[in-house]
Amino acid sequence: MSVDDADEGMPEVAVALSFEDVLQRLENPADAVDSIAAWAEYVGVASEKPTHVVNGFCAKREIHIDFFPGPDSGKMETLRRARDEMGLDADRHIYVSDSKRDEVMAEKAGWEYMSLDEVRENVGWSVSG
Repeated sequence: MSVDDADEGMPEVAVALSFEDVLQRLENPADAVDSIAAWAEYVGVASEKPTHVVNGFCAKREIHIDFFPGPDSGKMETLRRARDEMGLDADRHIYVSDSKRDEVMAEKAGWEYMSLDEVRENVGWSVSG
C-alpha cells in the first residue's frame, strides 16, 4: 500500500503525523503538510507534547492542521478522538510515524500505519540533520 493509493477510489482520507517522530524532523514541515492536504480530506498531528507546543510549532511555520492533541491527551487518545468523536468521516485513517511502538498503537486505535521512510519514498520528503 502506498500514499498514492489513497486518492484512487477513496475520496476521504484522514492522515495524522507524529509530531515527535515526523513533523519535527522534516526539513520543510509546511510543504509536507501541504502535500498531504492536496489529497487528504483531513490532516492532523498526534503528540505526547502539550497542545501549546504543537500549536506554537505549527503557527510559527504557518502549518494548517485539522486536528491536534488535546490537553494531556497523548497520541493514542488523539487518534481515538479524531476517528470516533471529531466527525472525521473518512474512508481511510493513516498514521505516519517512525517507531514500532507507534505502529502497534495506531493499529489498536484503528488507524493504518505508514512509516516515515515509506512516505518519504512516495512523496519525496527530506528529513533534517
